[in-house]
Amino acid sequence: MFELVSALALIGFIAWIIYRAVTAQKSGKLIQKVLNLHVVMYGLSSLAGVCSLAYFLSMNDVSKFIKVVACVGLGIALIVIASLNQRKNRDMG
Repeated sequence: MFELVSALALIGFIAWIIYRAVTAQKSGKLIQKVLNLHVVMYGLSSLAGVCSLAYFLSMNDVSKFIKVVACVGLGIALIVIASLNQRKNRDMG
């Protein structure tokens, strides 16, 4: 199951990048402006999150409630860390 979710997430990520590039080209924008670094990093972090969630939920030795609460807690922590980092970078620059 983990391999299937990982493969589908990877295919979805590649399709998303191709879609963004094609729509940029059709609208006359530069691909570099549409697919800049933070967009690609957002996609990679989403892919890593999906793979981690699939792996974490496939473990059988921990109850499902604890796994869901831990995933939500980790997600909240990562969002807070990212927002603090973004605010710090915005204030510096």
